[in-house]
Amino acid sequence: MPRTDLARVCCSAASSSGTRSRRHARESFVRIAVLTGGPARGRCSAEHIGAKAASLAQMATLGLLVPPAFVLPVELCAAIIRQDADCRKSLTAGLAEGIAFLESITDNRLGDHRRPMLLSVRSGAARSMLGMLDTVLNVGCTMAAVRGLVRATGNPKFAWDCRRRFLESYGSVVLRIDAASFDRQLRDFRAAERVSEEEALDGEALERLAMGYGQFIEEAASLLEDPVAQLEAAARPCTSHGPANAHPPIGHSSTSNGCPVLL
Repeated sequence: MPRTDLARVCCSAASSSGTRSRRHARESFVRIAVLTGGPARGRCSAEHIGAKAASLAQMATLGLLVPPAFVLPVELCAAIIRQDADCRKSLTAGLAEGIAFLESITDNRLGDHRRPMLLSVRSGAARSMLGMLDTVLNVGCTMAAVRGLVRATGNPKFAWDCRRRFLESYGSVVLRIDAASFDRQLRDFRAAERVSEEEALDGEALERLAMGYGQFIEEAASLLEDPVAQLEAAARPCTSHGPANAHPPIGHSSTSNGCPVLL
């Protein structure tokens, strides 16, 4: 995919009429949208990339500073929900393309031990609705990345807080662990440290808290140290999961429509 300085959508939604070939449809939903500074052009509609990503593209058009991001388009996410053939390969290909784009823009590397890049993975919809957003924070925050953050910032508290927040969001969104379990652990930990607010925890305390979270979700230990596996695992539930009572976007069937994923 050629890189540009603008918000550019590289996805072409497959036709639902059946007039396009299966090969063309498969190729079309692999392509991602990339967002960065500069005037927007291309297919930036909410129907193709979701309301949040479309809003960011519009902001870029207005000359506002937009952090670099990439989007898995609606068609790919819908294919994942339908479990279409090769959709897993398409997801892997789209994520690899997006990571390469972000690494080239930021000069950081996902999971790197010197210049780590952390990502937030967010679900969306063509029309914004209350409670529709799943978010996994700080994806790529492996133990190696924690060391890289300490090296880059000189701030262990910041580095371990990133790890702690990653484990909380990954556990609740990807592993579907009750978020209240993490809240209880944090509350008990604060009490043991005799502090009323988590902001009062220092770097050493946050390291112990993060290590405790890691033991709590040890069933995913192999994924926790593989940044690419983290990203793919985070993207899969975000393509389809909202709250249990969430309705599909207006005008679309819940069986055929996917939530675009913004990274």
